[in-house]
Amino acid sequence: MNEHSIEIIARAIITDEGNTKILFCTPKDSEYFYLPGGHVEFGETAESALVRELFEEAGVDASEAEFRQVGTVENIFTQSGVSHHEINLLFEVKGVFSGTEEVPSLEEEISFQWHSVADIPTLPVFPEKVKDLLAQKKNETEFLTRN
Repeated sequence: MNEHSIEIIARAIITDEGNTKILFCTPKDSEYFYLPGGHVEFGETAESALVRELFEEAGVDASEAEFRQVGTVENIFTQSGVSHHEINLLFEVKGVFSGTEEVPSLEEEISFQWHSVADIPTLPVFPEKVKDLLAQKKNETEFLTRN
């Protein structure tokens, strides 16, 4: 990737059926959390990227899921000495998991964990602005409470 490129990331906000838990990824060698998803490839829509990423990461077919874009978060950071600039497109995704099951990871370096919506303010979620958006939106009736 070009040193000065901006990465487009599609991220899924997946809740349990009661909208009390959210699915997060965590690197197995770290103690922070992020929403499932990944890079949007050239010529690919953000929704298609999420379908692909959910299949690659968890082996789930999300092609029939309901997607609704609920926000955008810009993130500029340095990781392992490398500068990154990313635009995160956040989608509420319904119809993938019920929230009662353990979600297996097909990628060795990550695992999935369900966390209570009430615990989000205390979790180390990155980008941090995602946590702010989740906290702001959890009180809005059209977000996390829609059936």
